[in-house]
Amino acid sequence: MTFKDRMWFFSLIAGILAFTSVFAPAWGVIVPSYSFFVWFWNLEVSTDMGISFLGDAFITYGTITTIMLLVGAFLLVLTSVLYKRHNKRVKYIWMISGIIIILASIIYVVGLEIEYPGLLADENHSTALIGPLVSGTIAIISELVFLRLDRKQK
Repeated sequence: MTFKDRMWFFSLIAGILAFTSVFAPAWGVIVPSYSFFVWFWNLEVSTDMGISFLGDAFITYGTITTIMLLVGAFLLVLTSVLYKRHNKRVKYIWMISGIIIILASIIYVVGLEIEYPGLLADENHSTALIGPLVSGTIAIISELVFLRLDRKQK
């Protein structure tokens, strides 16, 4: 088994990380007297207000981001499993999925910064903001390495 035959594993890891990013808090604030966390899909959990959902801008950007993350993650996991089981591969799908995942995180951050300038400047950025960037990068690198190894074998 060659290294090229194992590239599906990196794509699978990238997809799982993207799925995980949807279920981890995107950002939050932790200070001695107060803390809260916000997920991409508009959920807020705070120490004083309990569980609530945020306003319109959070719904809009959060929904777009969540859908993009889930689509990208689903494509990565599906195509990784298909390659492992049946040795079937769609060219550039890992790269496209990686770009979708990275764009999702960028859309969320930029959208909220446009709506609420400085909102995310002092917050703790959790795995949900960092996870998509890492996941997308792994997916893109997996595709580039796979294409490079494929070209060398011909």
